[in-house]
Amino acid sequence: DQTGPKEQETIDFAKRISEYLEEGKNAHRFEQLLIISAPSFLGTLRNQLSAQTRNCICFELDKNITAHSAEDIRSHLPENLTSL
Repeated sequence: DQTGPKEQETIDFAKRISEYLEEGKNAHRFEQLLIISAPSFLGTLRNQLSAQTRNCICFELDKNITAHSAEDIRSHLPENLTSL
């Protein structure tokens, strides 16, 4: 299969995020992850995460909320996190 430049850039970005999260996991900077991502990117990111990091995911939201207000973003989070 041929991968276009834009798709390859997306894959490379997902790899960088995955590596960053893996380093954080190994350094004990977190125990659980909440991932919010546009649906088109979430699958790519999942494919790059190690099993160890994937096991830390306690919440996923496949929605692009980057342009939303903080109040609206909180409405999408689990109830125990809305006070953040």
